[in-house]
Amino acid sequence: MKRFVAFIFIGLVTIGLFYFARERGHTATEVIGLVRQDCTGFSNCYTSLSAWEAAYGGVSFGACAQGDLVCADKIATAQIDGTWTTPDSTAVNVNGWTTDVNHYINFYTTSVARHAGVWDTNKYQLTSATYAGFLISITGAGHVRIDGLQLSLPQNNNGAAAILANYRSVGSDIRISNNIFRKASGANAQHGTKLNTDSNSGQGGDFRIWNNIVYDFTGTGSSGFSMGIRGNFYAYNNTVVNGTTGFGGGNTTTVLKNNIASGNTADYSGTFSASSNYNLASNGTATGGANDRINQVVSFANSTSKDFHLSAGDTAAKDFGVDLSVVKGTGLDGRITEDDVKKAHSEHVPSVKSDTYPAMKVVKKYDMWGYIEHVPLKGMRKAIAKNMVKSKFTAPHVTHTDEADVTHLVKIREQEKVKLEKEGIHLTYLPFIVK
Repeated sequence: MKRFVAFIFIGLVTIGLFYFARERGHTATEVIGLVRQDCTGFSNCYTSLSAWEAAYGGVSFGACAQGDLVCADKIATAQIDGTWTTPDSTAVNVNGWTTDVNHYINFYTTSVARHAGVWDTNKYQLTSATYAGFLISITGAGHVRIDGLQLSLPQNNNGAAAILANYRSVGSDIRISNNIFRKASGANAQHGTKLNTDSNSGQGGDFRIWNNIVYDFTGTGSSGFSMGIRGNFYAYNNTVVNGTTGFGGGNTTTVLKNNIASGNTADYSGTFSASSNYNLASNGTATGGANDRINQVVSFANSTSKDFHLSAGDTAAKDFGVDLSVVKGTGLDGRITEDDVKKAHSEHVPSVKSDTYPAMKVVKKYDMWGYIEHVPLKGMRKAIAKNMVKSKFTAPHVTHTDEADVTHLVKIREQEKVKLEKEGIHLTYLPFIVK
C-alpha cells in the first residue's frame, strides 16, 4: 500500500503542501521561547533566562516526563531578543532535562540583542551578584548550546565560573560560541568556563568552544578556559586577554587551534593534543604545535576600552597562518579540513615576507564547521522576513495530517503518463490532487 500524506499549516497565511512519502527523514520540533526585557505583546516570553529554564521553555511534554526532550521529540530554544537596558541578573541552573544529539537546549541572541565583539550595555548581559558559583551551570543536561551572550562575573567567591559544566558524561555535547566573558571584580580564583574539572571517572563528552572573547580573569588560580582531564575539548579562534591563565588543564584529546592568548601570566598551561597548532602567545608558553607563535606582541584595536579586535596595523597575528577564503575545502559540503590548511600553508608560505601574500585575518567569520559570511537582508527580503517572524510569534500554528491509500491512483498515473509523454506532457500527481 502506498500512502498519501497531506500537511496543512495555518498561520497568518495558509499553505497547503502535498507529497508522497515512501521514506521520510525526521527532524525534532523546535520550540522557541522568547527571552526579552519587555514581554508586552509577546507569547511564550520570559524576562530572564532563568525564568525560561524554570518553565522548561514553554515546551509541552504531553505524556512524557517534564524536561524529557527525547521522549517529546523537541528542541528547546531560548531566543534572546529585543533591547536590554539593564542586565539579566539571575544565574541559570540548567537541570532536570533529558537530551541527546538531536534533542538539545539552545540559548542564543538575535542580532538585536547581540554584541558586536565589544561589551555593549544596550545588548543582552547576564550577571549575578548573588553567590551561586556560576552564571550558567549545566548540571542536568548533556546537550546544550550557548551562543552570542555577554557574561560578567562579579562574585568574589573562590572557584566561580561564568559557565560551569562539570560531571558531564560520555556522549554529552556542549557548544559555547561567540560569547564575551569578563571578570568584573574579585581577587579569588574564577574562570570564564570550567568544564569537567572534577576528577570523576564517569565524566566525558565533547566540548566545542569557538569565537569567544575572554578577559580580566585575574587572581591566583583564575583562567579564561579551565578544561578537565576527561572529555574531548576543541577550542578554535578564541581570544583570552589579561588573566592569570589563558587556557588551562586539558588532556591529550584537547585540541587548540588559531587561538590568541595575550597578557596572561601563563597563556597556555596544561596538556594538549598533538593536533593543536597555529596558536599565539605573548609569553613563552605554547600548545606544542609546530606553527605556534610565542613571545608575540599583539596590537588590539583599543585595549583600554576592551576592544580586542586586531588593529589594522597588527603583524603578530594578521600575518600568521593561511587565508581561509582562498583555501579549497575537501571535506563534507566543501568544508575546510586540517589537511587543507596544512597543504595551503606548505604551498604558499613565501621564504621572504611579501606585501602581496594573502595574510590570514583572525576575524570572527570562521568556526570549526567552515567559513561564514553574514549578508544583511534588504528591501523585499527584509520585509518578508519581518512578516514571517511576526507570523511565527503572534499567530497560532496548527498542523493537520491525513493519510489515504493511493495505490490505485499510482497505477492510473503510470498508465496515463505513458500516453501523455508521446505528446510531450509530463504528468505529475498534482493534477489528481488540486481541484
